[in-house]
Amino acid sequence: HTGTKACAHWHQGAFRRRVLALLQAMPVTDYKKWERMVLEEDDDDRPRRPRVTRLNGPSTVTLGAPPPEPPLGTGPVPHTSGRSQPRDALDYSRWDKIDISSDEDEEDDGEEEEERAESEAAACPSPAAGSGPVAVFDADAHDVDALDPEEEAQLRQLMSQPGVAAPPPPQPAKQALPTAEAVLQERTASLSRNGAAREGHLWRQTESEVELSLLLPPATRAKDLRPELRPSPEPAAAASVLVHRSGAGAAPLLEVELAYPVELPDEEDELAWEVTDYEPDSLGGRRALRITLRKRALPGVVVWWTRALATEAEIDPLSIPGRRRAAKAEGMQSVWEQAQAMFKQKVAERAPPAMLDLGEGGEADEGAEERE
Repeated sequence: HTGTKACAHWHQGAFRRRVLALLQAMPVTDYKKWERMVLEEDDDDRPRRPRVTRLNGPSTVTLGAPPPEPPLGTGPVPHTSGRSQPRDALDYSRWDKIDISSDEDEEDDGEEEEERAESEAAACPSPAAGSGPVAVFDADAHDVDALDPEEEAQLRQLMSQPGVAAPPPPQPAKQALPTAEAVLQERTASLSRNGAAREGHLWRQTESEVELSLLLPPATRAKDLRPELRPSPEPAAAASVLVHRSGAGAAPLLEVELAYPVELPDEEDELAWEVTDYEPDSLGGRRALRITLRKRALPGVVVWWTRALATEAEIDPLSIPGRRRAAKAEGMQSVWEQAQAMFKQKVAERAPPAMLDLGEGGEADEGAEERE
């Protein structure tokens, strides 16, 4: 135990001696040398404007290298004290060789660069005014996209020609406006899809709806009309479409009977209709009253109309483009026709029926029964 304490005291004494030796080896900072420094105020604190050289026509610009920075010294200054220099100690004696000067040298360097740039600009030939574009070069800019010799030669040749302007960009071709006949044909095809176009009306259909378009005189407005869907007195019969003049109780302007039954709206205002343009003004200017109707059919059954009005001719249901099962329906139609032909042929081949003579008593004679 006594030996352990002695060892600890020995280590503590050695550590103290080492710290004292390090402190003694550190140089003492001498602040008297800063008294020789002369600090002058910079009168020109304004920001400097960029120097821009304006060149006219083809020119060559040579950018000079920046002035070399003044050296801070020729090498490390050896330690003058007799003691060894510690590795982690700061040596302030090397700052004695620093030459502190004013900003006059920098101003002189700037003036020299300015004079050199002006002399180079004066050496370049200046073309006459208006003979070519004026290029502005920045002395601090870097050439990041240089031209190859061939492109540079083409550019110089182009710039040397006075009055040469870049060709205007190509203008997009103007699309020709559709003619009146093309507009009418497009509207007719749209309003008669899966249906037909007649003299006074058009109609088109889907699996569940039918749109009936009644043609009206030119300049007819929607607020002047009041369409009505009137049911038939007979339950299984189709309804009729009536077109009245707004605010008038006279006879309807138009009345047509539908060919198939439709769903009747609960209220008169629930009937969907609108008035749109149909013919262009140059072709008559007639308008169309378009009324949307819902087909009445059994659940899961699709009924394709062959006509919209009871007075018009029917269309071929197999020629309707919107039918998804048109090919299958055509095959079924041919099978049905073959079955009917076979049935008619079988009926024709049957033997004629025999005639029975019942006599006065209502009983057939024995000879007739034997013949049978």
